[in-house]
Amino acid sequence: MLEDIQQGYHAVSFRHALKLFLVQYRDPSIPLNQLDDYAQFVVLPFKSLPVWQKLKFVNPDLFGKKTLDSISAYPRKYNRKGDMIREARFDTALVSLREGDDWRKCSRIGRVRVIFSIPPQHLSTLIPPNLAFPSHLAYVEWFTKFPTAPETSSGLYCVKREMTRGGGRSASIVSLDSIVRSVHLFPKWGGSVPAEWTSETVLDTASSFLLNIFKDDHSYFNLA
Repeated sequence: MLEDIQQGYHAVSFRHALKLFLVQYRDPSIPLNQLDDYAQFVVLPFKSLPVWQKLKFVNPDLFGKKTLDSISAYPRKYNRKGDMIREARFDTALVSLREGDDWRKCSRIGRVRVIFSIPPQHLSTLIPPNLAFPSHLAYVEWFTKFPTAPETSSGLYCVKREMTRGGGRSASIVSLDSIVRSVHLFPKWGGSVPAEWTSETVLDTASSFLLNIFKDDHSYFNLA
């Protein structure tokens, strides 16, 4: 159910974000300030969608079946007694917005909340038949744009959760192909570590984050 996506995956703007994506995909020339007007007329012809919990990056030609990178997006899991047996996990990723040589200007960090697809039988009412449509999509919550330079003290780029004017999380639907790789953010703070921070909650509670370029060799050589 779409309600499960919005609640269990905390993708609170999922319906609206999907309608905006469909409008813009059908006609990229529509001005951004008019997308909401068009989106209100989009009728979603389904009550549920297939969802995936992990995206894997592979290169069969060079590395065979080895998983080179992965991104997870799944909610908490409970047993029949109601006990939580798995914490929620929604990884952060580098998302390409456009082509270009400077990744700081051409990409943003997003937190992947939902990986999903729209079944082909529903596309005929949403997308013109002559328009190719991505096989998989993702709902991501955005972080702020990269600053022009890293921090002097740490040498790392600092980002924050991007919020809407109404105080909610800024989020969008993107093609899964636009996700470049996983990234690691660690919170920036002063003094003692807040007791309420856990691996499950820190991305929702810390106010600012540093991009960890030491996550792996690929991060160091491409994001430093």
